[in-house]
Amino acid sequence: MAISDYPPPLLRDQQGIAEPVPDAGTGVSEHDRLRAARGWSYVCQLYFHEPTARFSIWIRLGAESSDSSAVAGYLGITVTSDADAAQQTLRLRRVEGTLPIAAFELVPLDAEQRAIAFERSDGHDDCAQLSFLSEEPVRLFRVGLKRLDAIRMGALRACVMADAEGIPTCFAHDFQIALDRSERFEIAGLADAADSSPSLSTQLRGLWDTLLSEVPEFLLAIACTFRTDGPLPTSIPVLILPTGLFTSSQLDELGIRLADQLQQWLAMQSPAPGDFALDLSITPLNLPRPLPTLRLRQLLLRTPH
Repeated sequence: MAISDYPPPLLRDQQGIAEPVPDAGTGVSEHDRLRAARGWSYVCQLYFHEPTARFSIWIRLGAESSDSSAVAGYLGITVTSDADAAQQTLRLRRVEGTLPIAAFELVPLDAEQRAIAFERSDGHDDCAQLSFLSEEPVRLFRVGLKRLDAIRMGALRACVMADAEGIPTCFAHDFQIALDRSERFEIAGLADAADSSPSLSTQLRGLWDTLLSEVPEFLLAIACTFRTDGPLPTSIPVLILPTGLFTSSQLDELGIRLADQLQQWLAMQSPAPGDFALDLSITPLNLPRPLPTLRLRQLLLRTPH
């Protein structure tokens, strides 16, 4: 039977889930906390009208791009099923040249969309096996990818086939992630620990290195406020840099220019003691739609003393 003769699976409940960021003060560095803010998981459900003994699941991480570094790669899994009475076995094999099978989660579900208890055993990076009890062939699966990078993998395209050889040429089910983070990050903590009062430009350099050094081109919007603590805390708008196109080579110049503007504002306003808070919206260019992928709302820049 040809691939086209199989009814296509139905995609259900597609969603992106933000990975948790460790709390401040738990011994995790600000660098690792900020890197964790880029993390998310992709989860979907697939319903098969006519379950087959073999099918392939392909997920392309990132959209088409002329810049190969902007596409993280493929995840390709071939699934073979067999049954001995109620004992069901799924054998998962990684397609050569794609990501390790450990990045992939496949969970069988019953008719009520509840996970069926199963045992999984992995064989290095190439294969895995699921064993579970089910009187009928499973029609519903939950598919999951863990700890994806929002900036490098802001978009996915999933393709499920009844049987296939080679990389599919047709993908469906576009999905684009949008993370809106409200966690607070101390950007001064990204600088050299020996520097007790890093300059604004030094703090910004640490921010760029942590967030954007691996991304060749991106759209970036910045809003900055000045915040004071005390009995009557205030938040004063300082500047807004509208969305612009940047490359990693322009980050030093951007940091110096932004730091100069903030220093000039301090000199002119002479505000009460406080710190700057940045709101960043970052959009990689390898996306089917130009929508922000990651927004960080509380990046605190300490005012040098």
